[in-house]
Amino acid sequence: MYLNCKTVFSFRYGTLRTEELVQTAADLGISSLALTKINSTAGIWDFVLHCRNSDIKAIAGAEIRNGSRLLYILIAKNNIGLAWINRFISEHLLNKKSFPEDLLFYGKAKEFDGFIIYPLGSTKPSSILGVNEYIGVRPSEVNKLYGAKYQHL
Repeated sequence: MYLNCKTVFSFRYGTLRTEELVQTAADLGISSLALTKINSTAGIWDFVLHCRNSDIKAIAGAEIRNGSRLLYILIAKNNIGLAWINRFISEHLLNKKSFPEDLLFYGKAKEFDGFIIYPLGSTKPSSILGVNEYIGVRPSEVNKLYGAKYQHL
């Protein structure tokens, strides 16, 4: 499964059209694929349709950033979680508010029917994670887990 994919709709960060992304995943034998555009869920239903046609489980989400700084990735468990992501993004973009760095302390993590993935090295790992909060580790970061800093997590 790939948890952080983008398409050309992702504000200059994606390189593939939605159908190309899904076809590439199908060609590689991937059974689940998450679309997480930056501060947006645009194009999710087109993505779901292409995934269904390719027998791939479509997972909806969004990559939340303040400017170029990655804060977390939101992955919806269901349509209720996707609606929450849309309300959350809309509230901040329409009011020109920065996104909170930590959803648990912002008081929103428990309301979200989905998963919150913080990047390794963010401010979050020093605190306690909520039941739906995780730390994402890229393959190139695995060796960083051997330090005492992350053992309690």
